[in-house]
Amino acid sequence: MVTAVADPRSHLPLRPKVFHVLLALSEQAQHGYGLKKSIRERTRGTVDLDPGGLYRLVTRLEEDGLVEPSPPPEQEAYDPRRRYYALTELGQDVLRAEARRLSDVTSWAE
Repeated sequence: MVTAVADPRSHLPLRPKVFHVLLALSEQAQHGYGLKKSIRERTRGTVDLDPGGLYRLVTRLEEDGLVEPSPPPEQEAYDPRRRYYALTELGQDVLRAEARRLSDVTSWAE
């Protein structure tokens, strides 16, 4: 059976919080608190996800095939309470497509 490949553009435009989660996961697999901290630092506190909202968002992204459970990065100590997530190939494609879309939009404004 051949599986249809999803068109990354079908997920666009991304909500800002979704974009920030995918962007944070593009660096390395992360657990929920790591995502929250990374996003808060990158946005200088303008995006601060509450834990419940973050986990609902990650669950939805997993259902959409954009993220998947992952082992922790090698430099991280194993903690069985933490679930790590990484981008799927589709998630990477969607992130790139959104970055291109945003670049195009900002160039129009200039």
